[in-house]
Amino acid sequence: MFIIYINDLPDTLIYSSCFLFADDAKFYKPINSSQHYTEIDIDLEAISSWYKKWHLNINFSKLSAIQFSSCISQGHMNYKIDQNDIPVVESQKDLGVIVSYDLSWNRQYSLQSSSCH
Repeated sequence: MFIIYINDLPDTLIYSSCFLFADDAKFYKPINSSQHYTEIDIDLEAISSWYKKWHLNINFSKLSAIQFSSCISQGHMNYKIDQNDIPVVESQKDLGVIVSYDLSWNRQYSLQSSSCH
């Protein structure tokens, strides 16, 4: 039932795209200029408005951002929803797989190999 409820969430986005899976949503946008950060802010405001419209609360403990880049010192801005910071992380576990900012398998490999011993 919840999937039907959130089915229109991607339609609220102007600049970003969205993947939905069960009660999970992933928003993404390529960043090629500083203007793209402003566009992300606009979409984050739209997401916040959508949640308020449907009287839902955002679970900030499960919210994070990851920027995919081959650069070790990747620059990023501070993302916010309703004045709440969205932490930028180097890796995130998603459906049992660890995804890292550089798309390497090192963290996943370490986790799997440590569970074998």
